Amino acid sequence: MPAGIIDAARAHQITAMFLVPTQIRGLLDAWHSDGTALPSVRLLVTTGSAVAPHERHQIIERLTPGFVDYYGTSEAGGISVLAAHEQIRFADTVGRPAFRVEIEIVNEAGMRLPEGEVGQLRYRGPGVSRTHVDADGGTFSSPHGWHYPGDLARYLPSGHIQLAGRAKDLIIRGA
Repeated sequence: MPAGIIDAARAHQITAMFLVPTQIRGLLDAWHSDGTALPSVRLLVTTGSAVAPHERHQIIERLTPGFVDYYGTSEAGGISVLAAHEQIRFADTVGRPAFRVEIEIVNEAGMRLPEGEVGQLRYRGPGVSRTHVDADGGTFSSPHGWHYPGDLARYLPSGHIQLAGRAKDLIIRGA
């Protein structure tokens, strides 16, 4: 099917696409010709799982230079964006806070940590749910509107967020 996506994008001069990293890896595996597989695509957005630094290089060189990584959660929406022009220089990050999203890196007591220190990532913004439903159907609220996705991270001097691991014991399969 990845070859079909490439063929359709080329035949219809598609300019924007949204694919998960697994689909993008399939496109990379399917493309064996010279040039980029998606020459008309000006914007290729991905989210859903991590993209490795070496994959960013391949995506830009073999698929399209208009690659954008959108880091977010299904529970509370978008967190940060790594823009197309930042993909190589900041390849080991998930970008900067998305529009109107506030991000903090905090310790276990909820105190903000200085730049460069690893702690729990939390975020809030207009698209972040303030009330959640638990596994038993009950509801709970995010403290002061903050959502904790369970990721450990650090702020870099550039304002980019670098993930450093997981704070929660949770395994996501099939990514």
